[in-house]
Amino acid sequence: MRKAIVLILLSLVFFTASAEQLCLNLNIEPQNFPQIIHKFKTLAKQIYLIDDFNIDNKIRTISGERTFKVKKRKKNRLLIGTPVENFKKKPKWKREKIIVKGEFSNKKACISISLTAYNKRTKKWHTLKDDGIFEEKMSMFLITTAFKNKTLYTIGNVSLYHNGIEKRMLNLTSLTFQKTFTSSESGIKTFNFVFSNNQKEIIYKVFMIGDTE
Repeated sequence: MRKAIVLILLSLVFFTASAEQLCLNLNIEPQNFPQIIHKFKTLAKQIYLIDDFNIDNKIRTISGERTFKVKKRKKNRLLIGTPVENFKKKPKWKREKIIVKGEFSNKKACISISLTAYNKRTKKWHTLKDDGIFEEKMSMFLITTAFKNKTLYTIGNVSLYHNGIEKRMLNLTSLTFQKTFTSSESGIKTFNFVFSNNQKEIIYKVFMIGDTE
């Protein structure tokens, strides 16, 4: 089983994000591609009702798209996302479009989502801001897939939690990665990395402040 000193780095540099794309610097094994694609499709169907996908197994990419009309009874409210810009007049939305893409190499996994809506008053497609749920769930799955059952080591003086009690771990303490999940504690978004150590469940918490929705 490979070893890596990456515990601290998971909280600091495990991804890079832009307005259009989220990339995680992970080693993705080729045999994991089918389950990653299955998870991607499942989430896209659950969250955005996308059914049609283009998959290229050779270069390990997947994309899905859905365009639909805004229902008349909800014509003044978007079904996906929120407008990025402010409108002087009340917008009259006609159609919405969703495009999701995934690119998975041996060193990096990138996810991009494009949400747009056609405004009948401006006669233009406008960018929408999504809630980040798809990216969050897919990221947690990718991290779990990449590090599942691998031995990691702490760097320096690290605080972890066992049965809700904070504990200091010695430098280079070995931990076996199990899974990830998110939670909200006192209004603060928390990313939880679950490890096992001497048959005990240890959790490394990364607290997020700011715009985490």
